[in-house]
Amino acid sequence: MTLMDQLVDLWERCHFPNEGGLKLLSLRGTFVENKTIRLRTERVDFFDDTLFLFDPSKNKIDHVPCTAGQPGWYWINRYEEGEGAPFTRFGAYAYVRGMHRGIYEALRQEQTELGRLAVIRDVNHNGEPEFATASVDTFEYPLSTGINIHACEGVPARVGIWSSGCHVVQGDWDGYRWETVYTFTYQVYRNQKRFWYGVCDGTWVTDHTQRLLMGSVGPAVVELHKFLKSKGVANLDNKRFLKPTDEAYRKWQRMNKQPQTGICANPPWLQR
Repeated sequence: MTLMDQLVDLWERCHFPNEGGLKLLSLRGTFVENKTIRLRTERVDFFDDTLFLFDPSKNKIDHVPCTAGQPGWYWINRYEEGEGAPFTRFGAYAYVRGMHRGIYEALRQEQTELGRLAVIRDVNHNGEPEFATASVDTFEYPLSTGINIHACEGVPARVGIWSSGCHVVQGDWDGYRWETVYTFTYQVYRNQKRFWYGVCDGTWVTDHTQRLLMGSVGPAVVELHKFLKSKGVANLDNKRFLKPTDEAYRKWQRMNKQPQTGICANPPWLQR
């Protein structure tokens, strides 16, 4: 499979929205070598992720190194006991053009339910949020606080101060890496109002698993809602996997002593 084929396949297996135009997808623990996605061990405080920008209909694709919503030690260590830095959970979220810190042109969450992120807070301050033992109040869905996609200053080796939860490209505002993102989102696709931004684990590229999670949409989500209703967990009647579905499915996971990932993997109605 080509690089484009791999990205499209993963996007479709996650049932993320397909509204045409440019899509953004961050893969954690990856880099690109010889036009091939490679895996690497993810390290806290490093730019070990890759942000892809791609449009299958026009065969446009590029990528830059980033940290996909994982804070650096600087911020992880500055939260009070019992609180924690927000780590973005896997899913697809709606982003639009907007200002970072009121100064820089960047990408911001769309101020609708489609742009509401799902995060888990690292209350243990160890850089590894615990899905298996996390309390319900560890999970949050920020919207107006602004978890942006932006650049930093210089080309730092460590994430450091540059992310307290944001998705940060490893490169200066006037460097070629941010220029790649800016050129796509502000110039080439200037008429596109919304950019769907997916965040996935790099290992998902080749595992062939079907998943329903934050941002998923379509008949498969309708079937998930029917499943949750049959289990007496929730009565949802729509085709989008948003905050209510995430809360309901995590409740079902807790009831069945499963880690609260909010990810429904290979449900029976999606088996091929």
